[in-house]
Amino acid sequence: MVLADGHAEVASSWCDSVTTFQVLAVGHTLDGRIGEATAELTSRKPLVLQPKLPIEVTAGDQIDVPLSIANNTNNQQSVNRKIP
Repeated sequence: MVLADGHAEVASSWCDSVTTFQVLAVGHTLDGRIGEATAELTSRKPLVLQPKLPIEVTAGDQIDVPLSIANNTNNQQSVNRKIP
């Protein structure tokens, strides 16, 4: 339903996949004119921790594992890490 000011609200449920969704909205006026709009919505996890592991490791190797931390929100977040 479109409000008098020409705006509409839509509620929807989305899956938990990290992906991009394409949304298509189609409508018409009371006098028969038609229109459409498309948009892409990207689904991301708010905080991502990604280790960079080596391709090969041999028994007895001691490795350093760099950890990439990405904040995909507009809010500042703190991360506490504990290294044994």
